This record gives sequence, C-alpha cells and structure tokens, in this order.
Amino acid sequence: MTALGALASATTSDAFWAVRRDAATGLAAYPGDTTAQMALLTASRDSDARVRVRSAHGLGAFPGANTVDRLRDLASDSSRFVRGAALIALAKLDTVAALPLIQAALTHPSWNDVERNGAAQALAIFRTPSSEPAKPTPP
Repeated sequence: MTALGALASATTSDAFWAVRRDAATGLAAYPGDTTAQMALLTASRDSDARVRVRSAHGLGAFPGANTVDRLRDLASDSSRFVRGAALIALAKLDTVAALPLIQAALTHPSWNDVERNGAAQALAIFRTPSSEPAKPTPP
C-alpha cells in the first residue's frame, strides 16, 4: 500500500477520530490527486467535527465543481468551526461563490467569534472591490 493509499484509508475508516483528522491533514499534500480528493470529500461527512474541519481545509487544495459544491454545503455545517474552515477553503477555490457566504458569516455572532474569524480569514485570501477598505480622500 502506498502512503497515499494508507492516508486515504485511515481518513475514511479508522476507528479513532484523531487518526482520521490527522490523515485528512496529510491528504492535502497531494493536490490534484483524485484518490486524495475523494477521501477528503468522504471525510467531510464524518460524524466528528474535528475531522470535518481538517477535511474542509484540505479540500482547499482541490479545485473542481464537486469540491466547491461540498464546501458550500460545509459552510452551513452544524459546527461553527467547520463553517469557518469551509469558508477559508472556498475562498481559495472560488471567490465568486465564497464572497456572499463570507459576507453573511461576518454578521453572525458566535461563541468566541469563531464564525467571524473564519470569515475574516477567508476574506483576507482574496481582494475584490467589495472586500477592500475605503481609500482615504486626500486633504
């Protein structure tokens, strides 16, 4: 079994959440690989939010419609940590899809401002006219 195969298997089927989480982190080192992408997409549906967070971050290295669609879904996950990670990854892949979700998340109060922090980090990834601060007018 290759290292990639071992990581994919551990990400989707190990009994311990921490192994699944850490294996998902390792899969991000294989951008563009279909096996890694499929394992991360599967892990993004894990019952443990810590695994979904790492899967969302990892998916940011895999452009494509399937990934963007899944990250949009994760942007409304039950875990605020997953929502933030999904916004950050989505901002890397599709700024058009990410911006309205980021803007909405900036208005959501949450414990320790987790959602707003994720949205702010996502917004910092790209610059658009609506994300740039107003320029001061000369005196």
